[in-house]
Amino acid sequence: MWVNAIRSLARTKREGDDKQAWDTLRDSQVITDLCGMISRGEKYIVLVNEGVLALALLVSFGERATEVDAALAADPNANANDGAKGEKARSAAAVLASVLAPTPSMPVGSEVQANALTLVTILGDGKVKAYVREQIAKAREEGRSVAAGVEVLDA
Repeated sequence: MWVNAIRSLARTKREGDDKQAWDTLRDSQVITDLCGMISRGEKYIVLVNEGVLALALLVSFGERATEVDAALAADPNANANDGAKGEKARSAAAVLASVLAPTPSMPVGSEVQANALTLVTILGDGKVKAYVREQIAKAREEGRSVAAGVEVLDA
C-alpha cells in the first residue's frame, strides 16, 4: 500500500494538498515498514525492488535521507514480536549489499541493481553507503561480480 501511495504521489506536482500527503508518508512507521519489506522479503526480489523504489522516491521527494539511512541499517530482529516464526532477517542494508554484489546462487537483474544503487547513492555518506562499500570490496576480493556503476559509491 505504501509503495503505491508513494509512486502515485511522486507522479503529481508537489503543491497544496500534496504536502499533507507527503507528511503522512514521511512518517517513521512508513519508513520502518518499507525497510522491513526489503529485509524480510529478501527471497522475493520483486518485494525488495518495490521497497527500494518507494524509499528512493521518499528520499528524493520527502527529504528523509538520514532517517531512511538509519532504518536501513537497523537490526530488523530488535523487536522480538516481529518476524516469522523465529526466523532471523538481515538488515535492509545487508540485502542492498547482496543485490549490488550477488552470489552466483542468487543472481539479481540489472534493473533491480540499478534501483538499489540509486537508493544508496542518494542517501549520501551514511551507514548504508559505508556498509555497502565494504561488502562490495569483499565481493571483489572473492572474485564475485558486482553491479555496474558501483564505482560511484567511491566518489
